[in-house]
Amino acid sequence: MGVIKKNAGRWNGHIPYEYHTSVATGSPASKWLDQKIKEFNDFIGKEIFRPRSGEADYAVFDLVTGNCNSAIGKQGGRQVIQYKEDTGGMTVHHEMGHCVGMGHENFHPDYPYKTKFTKGSIPELQWQRNHTDYEAHGDFDNDSIMRYAAASLEITLTGVELANDARRQSMSKGDKATVLYLTT
Repeated sequence: MGVIKKNAGRWNGHIPYEYHTSVATGSPASKWLDQKIKEFNDFIGKEIFRPRSGEADYAVFDLVTGNCNSAIGKQGGRQVIQYKEDTGGMTVHHEMGHCVGMGHENFHPDYPYKTKFTKGSIPELQWQRNHTDYEAHGDFDNDSIMRYAAASLEITLTGVELANDARRQSMSKGDKATVLYLTT
């Protein structure tokens, strides 16, 4: 169902947000992001992300051309969500999941038993350390927006796993349950 970071800060029901200056008001970029935030909230069935009105702890959406990034869970103060525009908007939804407190589904305790690693982009010590920083919230969710495709991690998959390894095109029921758990 989901992977959450141990000891991550929790938001109090919702996440106030604003746009970085990289997202000009009324621009196509701001309209695109407005729609992606609406899609996220609509899928969850609750206004998780809402416009900031003076809160001290808040998220800032920053449109970048490089790597996407977001701290996991509430950090306190200004917290940046770096994202890129993509066709389906799944990158920004993935980064929003991090901001809520979700980790990569690949760190689920059941995940390593479903794959065989090749020498890839995550060093073994980093993988082991990351596994200890996270805990499962339910069963492994192959459909999670928080799961990296094996190709991006240079993992060898076979059979059914390979057939089910397409990049996520929407959030899963497990993602919804985890977001609601982390924001209630």
